[in-house]
Amino acid sequence: MKKFIFYLITATIMLATACSDDGEGGEIIVPVTGVTLDQTELILAPGVKKILAPVIAPIDATDKTVTWSSNNGTVVSIDPATGELTSLSVGAAVITVKTNDGGFTATRNVTVKFVPVTGVTIAQTELVLAPGAKSVLTANVQSAAATNKNVIWSSDNESVAIVSATGEVTGRGVGETTVTATTEEGGFTASCTVKVELVNLLVNPGFETTGSVFTALEGWTVIPADWFNSYYGTNAGVMTQYLATAINRIGLVNASGGADVFFTTGNGAFFAGALAGTFACRIEGNRVGGIYQLINVTPGVRYEFSVVVGYRKNNANMSIKTDETVKVLSPNGLTIYHAEPIVTDPSQESNIITVTGEVLIPDGVTQIRFQVDQRTFGNPNQAPLTLFDNCVFTQLAD
Repeated sequence: MKKFIFYLITATIMLATACSDDGEGGEIIVPVTGVTLDQTELILAPGVKKILAPVIAPIDATDKTVTWSSNNGTVVSIDPATGELTSLSVGAAVITVKTNDGGFTATRNVTVKFVPVTGVTIAQTELVLAPGAKSVLTANVQSAAATNKNVIWSSDNESVAIVSATGEVTGRGVGETTVTATTEEGGFTASCTVKVELVNLLVNPGFETTGSVFTALEGWTVIPADWFNSYYGTNAGVMTQYLATAINRIGLVNASGGADVFFTTGNGAFFAGALAGTFACRIEGNRVGGIYQLINVTPGVRYEFSVVVGYRKNNANMSIKTDETVKVLSPNGLTIYHAEPIVTDPSQESNIITVTGEVLIPDGVTQIRFQVDQRTFGNPNQAPLTLFDNCVFTQLAD
């Protein structure tokens, strides 16, 4: 009898094990016992997307795949596989999730309502542009769930600045205007004051920032010696005299207590009265040298430039040249777009003048090289000490 009971228990255990085994490698199948959604009602504005997530029981169920459906696809549509719903129009719909294992279901009521606009703001209340420059303004429609967030952009004075349907503002002429965003729904408004000014496109135009040695100065590049040969040819002078270290800043005030060269005495003192700020650029006498800066420009647009230049005759063998220019070149320095003469008075011991000019950017040109340089001459007409400051390159108004 005891043997019979032992065999009966053993057979029962083996049968239970077999029933929980799929016969393919011993995997245990955990069946689904139910499904729920985290809440039963959802309220949305039209045009909103949201992904629903079901909770399958038990947590370790083997097959957790489900199928989604909507009973009103014109109000709310839903991806059958991913559960991503889209609210389409005002109304109500019931979303159903159904487990593929066991066919258990759960539902969620979705109501689509029109959410009114309560206001609009523009984060940037003032914008300064150069003529031709662009910037994008962003309108923030309130509330965050508002159904219709469209706005209409306008400019009070389109001769100063225009604005596109997407809020992109383009400067046109010098002046001031107000750009306004008006909500399509409710007619709420917000505005930004736009000023269009002639902006200096040069970086560090007065040589005031970064270091006392010019080769380390922000924004500018020292002209390499081979450029002088390629541009001036045989008139370049004695090229062995070219020294990049001879092109540097010269200060009016020695604020750091270092060994700056002062304007108050010696070479350069003549320039102190015309100095803007603390520093200017210096090219030593009898030296080939110069600097340039690359500027992004707009083809077909006219630009104005100016430089304050000072020349000094140090001795009888130094004369102020009469054929030097402020140059607007191609980025490689090989093509000249404009050269404005530097007109001086040779009878004067020193000359401090402002050189101004205009250049029309040719079609297809998007970058230019703005340059000031000095070349040497052999005795008795050597190059004088040269100083320049307060460089400007700006787009002209239409």
